[in-house]
Amino acid sequence: MRENERLLADSWRYGWPPFEYRGNLDLLIEALKASAVRAYAIGSSYGLSGWVLAGSCERVARGEPARVG
Repeated sequence: MRENERLLADSWRYGWPPFEYRGNLDLLIEALKASAVRAYAIGSSYGLSGWVLAGSCERVARGEPARVG
């Protein structure tokens, strides 16, 4: 999260993430930990990258392969 400090310092004005931290990253990290929220990095071979803040994550195995086309 430290590499996104500038983004997070500005985004509190828009209500995201939904914690009262007034742009202070240390306060945000404390609030996320207290609420058991985790940050997940996203990356793909198509160039999509970023991160998600989530209260939970569940990995579900598919019964069959995805159909393409």
